[in-house]
Amino acid sequence: MDLEVSLEDLYSGASIDVEVSKQIICHKCRGSGARSDKDIETCKVCGGRGVTQVKRQMAPGFIVQQEAP
Repeated sequence: MDLEVSLEDLYSGASIDVEVSKQIICHKCRGSGARSDKDIETCKVCGGRGVTQVKRQMAPGFIVQQEAP
């Protein structure tokens, strides 16, 4: 957060009140956006993690593991 203060305030140790807004997770849907718990489905591919792990053979004996969205 950028905050402009004067050198005098810094030197004297002045207190400044600031308002901070933040996003909160909805207690009803827990951030899923679903109307009810019955509407929530877990992805069968990633298991709800949002990424999958892919193993690829680049050359004989050389395997690379990557995470893909």
